[in-house]
Amino acid sequence: MKGCSGLLQSLTETPRGFRQPPAPIPPPPPPPAPAPAPAPTPSASASHWKEATDRFLGYVVKSKERNDDWLSVGDIFKMFFIFEKVEKAAKSYLIIADGSNDDEARIRLWVQRELELRETDSDWM
Repeated sequence: MKGCSGLLQSLTETPRGFRQPPAPIPPPPPPPAPAPAPAPTPSASASHWKEATDRFLGYVVKSKERNDDWLSVGDIFKMFFIFEKVEKAAKSYLIIADGSNDDEARIRLWVQRELELRETDSDWM
């Protein structure tokens, strides 16, 4: 028995010498690529801004064709900027233009008031 236990002990110690070091753990796979962002859809404000700008430009062009320069080029660009930045102004202009029945005085009054309002109110930008 003594011989067997010695043989058994040598057999159990021998594999320890042949053991290989543990294989390195591979790094985790990279995270999956994020899903592509959906294409932006035009918001309601973008469509109001565009429509108000287009209609206002058409109105200004008609005035210029009649040699009626009631707005400076700077004021025209200010109105474009207002339509772009203030959705309520763009919507309001569309309502005024629709309900004016080509009453130029009403449109001009609204534009002049809007320009004056924005000049005195620096928080709108």
